[in-house]
Amino acid sequence: MAEQDQKREAILEVALKRFKRFGLAKTTMDEIAKDLEISKGSLYYYFSDKERIYVAVVERIVNESFRDVGSFLETAVSVQEVMDRYLSVKERILLEYHFLFGINLWVSDKPSSLMRQIGEMAHQAEIRFISSWIRKGIELGKYQRRTIRLLRLTCLYRCCLDSGSTGASGRPQILTFKTPTI
Repeated sequence: MAEQDQKREAILEVALKRFKRFGLAKTTMDEIAKDLEISKGSLYYYFSDKERIYVAVVERIVNESFRDVGSFLETAVSVQEVMDRYLSVKERILLEYHFLFGINLWVSDKPSSLMRQIGEMAHQAEIRFISSWIRKGIELGKYQRRTIRLLRLTCLYRCCLDSGSTGASGRPQILTFKTPTI
């Protein structure tokens, strides 16, 4: 790994520990730099602000989690095994990184393209997993034509809900959606 990549990973590790212990709101760039024993300027070389560090931390967690499930998917002998693994990974994320989910209040107070990027990144990773899971079921001969159609519709409906917003009625308003490739 290149030296810059190693420093970036060290920053993400320290930031993750800080976020776990003190939360995002109470973590500062100064504290992260101090923990790393580097200047604040050096930290800004890698990340322009705390929000970008947060996005990188979440991106790393999502990528590692879905990489684990993805590699398991290749060798799994049943779709139930795959779903069990997926759910256990999601449970681990919720238990281990619950502090990251409290960020929703901060995001709603300070909406930004970077924070929306986090939601979109996690959403796309989940769609890729679900698509792979369905393909695995087809490969193993576990899904009949009707089941595949139902799974596609369910996935499509979920995509529509996630990309929409709620109107005055409180019901989802579908703004745009992307049909997952299955």
